[in-house]
Amino acid sequence: MRFGGKHRRLVAVVITTSALLGLPTPASSAVAAKPAAPIPGAHECVPKSKADRGDATIPWDELSNPILGFDDHMIKDQTLRLINGEWHLFYSERFETPIPGGTGHAVSTDLTSWTTIEKQFPEQGSPDITRAEDARYFLTSQRNDPAGTEINTLAYNATTDPNGEWAPPAQLIAGEFTDERIIDAGLAHTKYGMFLMFKRGLHEDIIQPIAVAHSPSGSPDGPWEILGEPDLSFAENFQFFVLNGKWHVLTTKISVHIPTLYRLTGDPSDPESWLHWKEVAKFEIPPEDWNSGVGPAGIGYETANSAHLCDARKLDGYWYLTFAGSTELDTFEGRGHASIGIARSKNLKKWEVPPG
Repeated sequence: MRFGGKHRRLVAVVITTSALLGLPTPASSAVAAKPAAPIPGAHECVPKSKADRGDATIPWDELSNPILGFDDHMIKDQTLRLINGEWHLFYSERFETPIPGGTGHAVSTDLTSWTTIEKQFPEQGSPDITRAEDARYFLTSQRNDPAGTEINTLAYNATTDPNGEWAPPAQLIAGEFTDERIIDAGLAHTKYGMFLMFKRGLHEDIIQPIAVAHSPSGSPDGPWEILGEPDLSFAENFQFFVLNGKWHVLTTKISVHIPTLYRLTGDPSDPESWLHWKEVAKFEIPPEDWNSGVGPAGIGYETANSAHLCDARKLDGYWYLTFAGSTELDTFEGRGHASIGIARSKNLKKWEVPPG
């Protein structure tokens, strides 16, 4: 593993999240026509119950970016969740050698010392973790075609204990887009069913549409209905969550890899509304030496790729953003030797990186 790097801090300017994102205040939220109605606990990075948080901490003054990286391979597309007193980090892995990639899993109580778990997700990538109504954890991912083509399918693994065994991958939206590369699955668990957002298209395609699907039963096994293309900018890496009573999705805008937040503009009980979003924020993360990479034409910088947001305000009053960064975009098939970093904010506007 490798850690370290020089740092530059930004001091947070505190304003309310509601004011920043143009969201309703608690008083106006009470008269909203339709509640967001998420499945309780499905998208909470940090549990509401103090007992469920255990002894896990975020010792900010001791952190140094990147918080996790490896000498022999790159990691990105991370997802973070606090479960039973441990931080669980899942991430895509890629090697330059014939060693197959997959989804890695590391555990920590303080985001500084990590224990890697034996890989259970070979040939899978771009994980996102949520929790179902029956208390199972779902890890969505994309699966590589065994024939070696660029075609990918979407899948999920399930477990009641992330430290234990996970069920074998089950396919999402089986029978749809069978001749395409579909990646970056993000699930929204709601009382109105389950919603799925993902990206289509080969890696070199100029046009790679985003798609939204709906499972009215609320089960990842469907049946699924493809709703169409949402009115989002060209993006990838989708993460759903509820903020101030409204559904949001965090994306990585392409081609400059900027974390970009959108708010659902319609009635969440109407499936068609999940195609309509309003951009409400871009997260500008202070660059450091370790994530200063500049890539080929079309990619401006590699400061904060595949960002994932963790609402830890119940823990210490901050939002945390994990993200991938690299000093270059030449190795690992143009993705760079990426590691995982972290930043924090009190208002989703001004971000600071660890002092190291």
